[in-house]
Amino acid sequence: MDDSLSDHGGRTAGEAVPTRGALAADGLSVHRLLLLALSRVPNAVAISGAEGEIVWANAAWSSLTGHAAETAYGRPLTDLGDGVQDPDADATWRTVLAGRPVQGERRIGARDGEARTLTQSLAPIPDATGAVRFVVAIWTDVSELEQARGELARRAAQQTAIATLSQHALGISDARDILAAAERTLGAHLDTVPTAVQWVPEGSTHDCASPGCSGVCVSVAGRCVLTLEAGEADLNTEDLGFLRAVAGVVDATVERLDTRAEITHLASHDGLTGLPNRPLFLDRLSQAAAASARTGDAFAVLVVDLDDFKLVNDALGHETGDEVLRRAAARLGELVRPDDTVARFGGDEFAVLCRALDSAESACGVAARLHTALETGFDVAGSHLPVSASVGVAVGDAATDPATLLGQADSAANWAKERGRNRTELFTPQLEEAARARFDVTAALRHALEHGGITVAHQPVLELATGRIVGIEALARLVLPSGATVPPDAFIGVAESNGLIGALGEEVLRQACADAAPWIATRKGFTVSVNLSPRQLGDESIVHLVERTLADTGVPAAALCLELTESAMLSGIGTSEAIRGLRALGVALALDDFGTGYSSLAHLRHMPIDGLKIDRSFVDAMDASTKDRALVTAAIDLAEAFGLATTAEGVETPAQRDALTELGCHLAQGYLWSRPVDAPTLAALLDEQAAPA
Repeated sequence: MDDSLSDHGGRTAGEAVPTRGALAADGLSVHRLLLLALSRVPNAVAISGAEGEIVWANAAWSSLTGHAAETAYGRPLTDLGDGVQDPDADATWRTVLAGRPVQGERRIGARDGEARTLTQSLAPIPDATGAVRFVVAIWTDVSELEQARGELARRAAQQTAIATLSQHALGISDARDILAAAERTLGAHLDTVPTAVQWVPEGSTHDCASPGCSGVCVSVAGRCVLTLEAGEADLNTEDLGFLRAVAGVVDATVERLDTRAEITHLASHDGLTGLPNRPLFLDRLSQAAAASARTGDAFAVLVVDLDDFKLVNDALGHETGDEVLRRAAARLGELVRPDDTVARFGGDEFAVLCRALDSAESACGVAARLHTALETGFDVAGSHLPVSASVGVAVGDAATDPATLLGQADSAANWAKERGRNRTELFTPQLEEAARARFDVTAALRHALEHGGITVAHQPVLELATGRIVGIEALARLVLPSGATVPPDAFIGVAESNGLIGALGEEVLRQACADAAPWIATRKGFTVSVNLSPRQLGDESIVHLVERTLADTGVPAAALCLELTESAMLSGIGTSEAIRGLRALGVALALDDFGTGYSSLAHLRHMPIDGLKIDRSFVDAMDASTKDRALVTAAIDLAEAFGLATTAEGVETPAQRDALTELGCHLAQGYLWSRPVDAPTLAALLDEQAAPA
């Protein structure tokens, strides 16, 4: 294409600009310089006459339109080679011919099928009279810039979508909802991915690189979180970043939901066994009452209290104790129906809710199965541990208050413990009266321990061969504010069950030693006997208590005899250290109520004791039963063989005294000589015995 305007009819583009030094030196005219500049700019430039036919176009116009240079002349200025006319061409042309420039954008097709965006500027070139002689048009391809702007807008929309998804996730309570929301978000902002979102749980064996894993896997912190069914999708770096951001929201949301679920579970379940706790149990108990109102069925609560569990913890450690509790929880859970509930209330106490029962007998049948299941014991830490439980049963209906029913079952369980453990007690109105009485006794006992209401009565112990008083047995008495005295049988069991036995035993030991100290000092061989309960023997401080009491009262260790039950001596858990410590102090140990427990010759050989006390039940029956007389004879002979002193309890008749003397029994006590008396009365008895006949 010729660069000279003169070659096209000698038409000029306007007034001549004076030639300056550089142009003159190069031999260039201004017109020639302008023509060269327009020919080489990267923008497409074309000039037409007032009729709209091109009279000149540069090389960039040829590249833009695809027309050869030699075909440019005579083409319409608005024809850019795509065969598509500018819909605004007429209006644009009228504006330019009116002497006003026009600027705007234009979309055109292209040979490669991809639409392109151009900026378009048309300016009129008037002659000396002001009439438009020519029109110059300049087009700039801004497709890449437009694409970049679109991509920025798309990324901004993705960021907004992530923020919206994050905000939405805060109100989601179901993991399925966040997956659905993530799928909608990805579908709206990923043009090339037909998304079907699948959550990959933490710890899953899902292998994103396996041949069977189609689509796209998205990872967060090195773990696969989402997979998308994406076919042959070609995702760029930015899209993958968007995917990871969405996956991060999903991951954080599911983790939050899992954490909330875990917190909710922990709030309603026992941390050690995983069983429901007391609040959840009460809620289910209320549901059972509501169901009973609709169906008319009864329901029951069983409180299961493991017997002597503290001894397991003390002797074998809390880890072993915890394992026993977990095993017990699992075994209880295996015995109930799916609609029933086993809960742990803490410590060694469990509760069972049985729905839809037809009778109290059915509930007691469940309790019997629980006993059988627990009695087989557990193999833990290399030891076989037998387990028993005290079970309380309470049966309710729609009219029963749930909390009241639970309290009734708890009272029944306490009663089962007091009656010997390893048994079931059904709550009845009579039991309720007994529970009230125990409550009153507990209150009185607490008051007495705080205000000096515990006294000690002394029953003389006599030497059968001489009839001399050689010692006393100290017996606790509870004195009520009214002045009435409560016998030991009415409050010792209560003290053991409610944790007051330690304080009670300490007070009795102190008073007994203080009262006996002057008699021990003035009478050779005089002794004082004090009972120790199994719970006291299991307390690691018992040795220190005895040692301190002896020191405070001045009683020699050899003058104190501690009476222990067979069950306490044979339990083997938590007692060995205490017994060794007491023996080391030098105090005597006697086996109380011999014959009523489960002693055997083998056991007796290994017991570190100094004497046996024959239970009153055998002494009472000696006259009427040759079998009981034989048992007493055997006990005395056995004690003689092991070098143990024997004391007969409950002697009330001269015939019993004579028979025991004949059999070789050493010592005796009973109403034949004296009831338990206070210290001044016993002092008088001792003085009377010491006076000359």
